[in-house]
Amino acid sequence: MSLSSSFQLDTETLVADSESTFRDRWASTAAAFVIAVHFIVFVVVGGWWYFIAPRLKQALDQPGQIVTSSQIFLIMQSDFIVNYWYVFAVAVPLLLVFDFQLIRYIGKEYRLSAAIASGVAIAMLYLAYPLAGSYILSH
Repeated sequence: MSLSSSFQLDTETLVADSESTFRDRWASTAAAFVIAVHFIVFVVVGGWWYFIAPRLKQALDQPGQIVTSSQIFLIMQSDFIVNYWYVFAVAVPLLLVFDFQLIRYIGKEYRLSAAIASGVAIAMLYLAYPLAGSYILSH
């Protein structure tokens, strides 16, 4: 075995090791950032369910107003959140811990960009719900 070929093998392992330590080091930081964004999104979506959706529901209480099944479904969801808000006060911290573990795992095992992208995708899906709900309840 020549000296140059053994040097090349060592260089490849050093690059792979440095890449994996970089991911290990930054995976928790990226997961914490994503969890902070998810918490803010939860507050926004929960505020929509708790404060805005009931006001939109009052507009549907007029006599002769036609109410669709999707509007009834959103009203029932809003009523559930207003009446049982304490369930979410317990469930949200547990879900955020699971979310942190999942994002950190993706960051360590795959790529940090994949972890951040999955966190952004989840946040966008959560934020789309009040937008679609507002449209459904107002039309």
